[in-house]
Amino acid sequence: MVYRDTLMVFLNKYFSPFAEKAKRDMYGANGIQFEGKDEIRKIALGVSANKEFFEKAVKREADCLIVHHGLNFNNLNQRIDALMKSRLGILFNNDLTLIGYHFLLDHHPEIGNNALVIKKLGGEIREPFYDEWGWVGELKEKTLVTDVLKNCKKIYDHEPYIILKGPKKIKRFAVLSGAGAPHSSDIRALKDENIELLITGEAKEDTPAWITEAGINFASFGHYDTEKLGLKALGEVIKAQFYVDVEFIEVPNEL
Repeated sequence: MVYRDTLMVFLNKYFSPFAEKAKRDMYGANGIQFEGKDEIRKIALGVSANKEFFEKAVKREADCLIVHHGLNFNNLNQRIDALMKSRLGILFNNDLTLIGYHFLLDHHPEIGNNALVIKKLGGEIREPFYDEWGWVGELKEKTLVTDVLKNCKKIYDHEPYIILKGPKKIKRFAVLSGAGAPHSSDIRALKDENIELLITGEAKEDTPAWITEAGINFASFGHYDTEKLGLKALGEVIKAQFYVDVEFIEVPNEL
């Protein structure tokens, strides 16, 4: 068991080196959103704060929920509709604490969604990418891009969408989890930073054209599946610090 406030003191301190940078995040929460019961005996981890995840967490008797995508109130126009009311009702009726880490779990250089992939591929982290949401990695030697992508498939456990228009062997690559399909303005940055492969979560309609014209390799492994790693790693950090049950709960999403 851990007290909610004790957990938050620890998490706030753990993420404090990057808290100032997280203020730029206009898309998601980076901290506690709802305060529930004082005592936490079980923490449920999930990618997104939706009704199915909440219901599964309640069935597993969780007291605290930690997600990557927290509840978004930005577009509600000061109105809680029936759908949001249903989600909030589960939190209130079960006295649950909800914590979200969006930018912080993408950016973190040790347990973040992107840094972890670079490490698992045997690469070295070089510099931040895409306004510090992602990271540039570098392999020790030139490696067949097809072999790199096979390893990525094992890491993400997701069938990728692939565009191979860059070098057959690569050394320098970028990882940007989630909605990382490059816009036209991003292509110049990829070229300027000598990125030979972009690994991300999503592609858009114009992605094949931009990637082909730029002569870069591209692979998307799903928004959902590229954003599980950081949560699971954070769970291990928490378990190492506190005697508390921690479980990642799947809400399968092929996108």
